[in-house]
Amino acid sequence: MTKRSMCALLALLTACDRSISDPPSMVENSLDIELCWVLGRWGALPIGPMPAQSPALVSLGQAPFFDTLLTCNRSVACSP
Repeated sequence: MTKRSMCALLALLTACDRSISDPPSMVENSLDIELCWVLGRWGALPIGPMPAQSPALVSLGQAPFFDTLLTCNRSVACSP
């Protein structure tokens, strides 16, 4: 499974915020609802909301991403 399809699957899984016990009806013939139903049969649960990140931790994580000192010739950072 590619990274893009895995991200799409996780995004759809998080959209399934209700308990799924019955297959989708013909009225609600939506791909999202069908996917929620199939994933519910596998026992997959939606991901809940994530807690807010501390600004200090975010800053700490961003520092090496934008830092050019970590490369051998100090000209390239991880960020584009």
